[in-house]
Amino acid sequence: MKKQISTEDGKKRRLEQQYMQLQMIAEHIKTMQQQLGALTSQIDELEQTREALKEFATVRAGSEILVPLAGGIFAKATITDTRDLIVNIGGRVAATKTIPELDTMLGEQITEIRNAETQLTKQLEAAATQAGTIESELNAAAP
Repeated sequence: MKKQISTEDGKKRRLEQQYMQLQMIAEHIKTMQQQLGALTSQIDELEQTREALKEFATVRAGSEILVPLAGGIFAKATITDTRDLIVNIGGRVAATKTIPELDTMLGEQITEIRNAETQLTKQLEAAATQAGTIESELNAAAP
């Protein structure tokens, strides 16, 4: 009789551990889904920037444009140089780049983010498979 109770306690503990593991995996999946959403947003933003650069390439020197200063506030400005643009490269440092250089740089960033997105998707699929296995085991053990 004592062995049966001990075995039942062991099964109960194992099921509780599996349930806790399933909850941890579910939280991890949720976090990865949020990260995937952030990566997708970054890609969209970079692609919009590339499109804006293509449009800017058609602007002529001397053209008047509106420059955003803050949310909904613009200043009129005249374009004096359509060849070189100034880009923030990090650490409060800016560099002069041409449109083709910027397009290449943005393309490389998009590629890096897509690679990260692919890796994260693989991790997400693995976690979902693991969660499915645990869930099946829990369902099979349920009375």
